[in-house]
Amino acid sequence: MKLNFIIYTNEEFEEEKALVKLEEDNNFTVVVKGDYYHDKIDQLIEGFLMGLKFTRENDYEIENKVINHKDTLFQELDFNQEDYDDEFYDDDED
Repeated sequence: MKLNFIIYTNEEFEEEKALVKLEEDNNFTVVVKGDYYHDKIDQLIEGFLMGLKFTRENDYEIENKVINHKDTLFQELDFNQEDYDDEFYDDDED
């Protein structure tokens, strides 16, 4: 049976990603989730995929998608939503 994965990238915090395994019943399982700085997410995803090859599970497909807070999965994946309004662009501080 072919395994189907999607790597979701948070459009609003680009270093955050989630590797998701799609199930036949339109559900999904989050395999790994994190960001680059704290979790080295790219290496985690790469390690998981290398593990699949090690177990000789070569029948899989990976899709990449970028999502933002308007997507329903954004909240389900518990992605961060950066707010760059006044907090980061306060011109009064010198």
